[in-house]
Amino acid sequence: MKISEINLTGQEIHVQTKTDAWAIIWSEYQLQMYIQEFGDVEIVEKQDDKGWFEVPAFKEEIASYVEMKIADCARWGCE
Repeated sequence: MKISEINLTGQEIHVQTKTDAWAIIWSEYQLQMYIQEFGDVEIVEKQDDKGWFEVPAFKEEIASYVEMKIADCARWGCE
């Protein structure tokens, strides 16, 4: 399903971004801002977490980001 097909029913949804962060969307405005930044991406609801949606197209970018973050933490330390 495309993210534009989401029916916001007053509950927030969580959608992956291209990092390890999740976008929290609870209004049509926020949904449109997400689409503007990331496109009308295909989303898949996580089986164990209702309202949490993964974006398969971002899988490689997220993995790359996490690898770089781990290297930075090893080098500079993490909080």
